[in-house]
Amino acid sequence: MIISNSPERVLENITIKMSRGLTVLDGRGGYTGQNKDVLYIVINKQEIVQPKTIIQEIDQNAYVTVHIVHEMMGKGYKAYKTF
Repeated sequence: MIISNSPERVLENITIKMSRGLTVLDGRGGYTGQNKDVLYIVINKQEIVQPKTIIQEIDQNAYVTVHIVHEMMGKGYKAYKTF
């Protein structure tokens, strides 16, 4: 998850340089109350350096959280299985 003061630039650069899509979530700062775009991307662990570098070049004050995802299903990822 990425919270940046330049979300459009981060989104554009990751999309172009990594050929990856991101999801834009509506957020609001808990302290400031300001509306913010929160960017969400799922990548594999081998790709983690590239978005960190892109984000740092654009916004050194961005907040980035890295979560371990156990499984990802959907178009372009693992197929859904019927039970």
